Amino acid sequence: TAIQNAINAVPSSGAGDKVYFPRGIYITDRLTGVDRVKLYGDGMGISVLLLKPGATASASITEIIKFTTKTQVTLEGLTFHGNRLLNSTSLVQCAVFSACTNVVVQGCELRASNGDISNGHPGEALGFSGACEGVLVSGNHEAVRRWRLAASLRRTAARRPDLLEGREASPEERAILDDLAKRPEAPEDPPGR
Repeated sequence: TAIQNAINAVPSSGAGDKVYFPRGIYITDRLTGVDRVKLYGDGMGISVLLLKPGATASASITEIIKFTTKTQVTLEGLTFHGNRLLNSTSLVQCAVFSACTNVVVQGCELRASNGDISNGHPGEALGFSGACEGVLVSGNHEAVRRWRLAASLRRTAARRPDLLEGREASPEERAILDDLAKRPEAPEDPPGR
């Protein structure tokens, strides 16, 4: 589909790592994600990726987009809609991440069906499997900002401590670096997990 082609073009486009969905409803087949991509739209209920009827992974699982062993993935300002009937017995995973790192999902609506699934087999909006690290799922933008700052400082301290030496740090950065010096092996849990 055109949407999958746009996603596939991200690594080789040279134009950046973003795929933008303006206001509208985009009917799509199942999608496969790529590394270092930001899929974003104009907001929940405004930019909607609607799964085409019959576009399922199997009879028991419905996925809209799946990322496998990918890194630096952001989903923002979109509605992912599984387009399932209320009486469906298939599991709906709007966005699936398997063995991925540095994942951010914020400001997204993840809907399995045209209403609440009430048949005892609820949809699971997000699916995580394998060793997913650095996953951030939150609508709390301040918590997201703090987590990103801490992750950045932690990575810099581990890989290039020389960049931090002699640098004037803000009080917030100083508190993070002091905590890191006390507990270098303890990563901060992302908000929303």
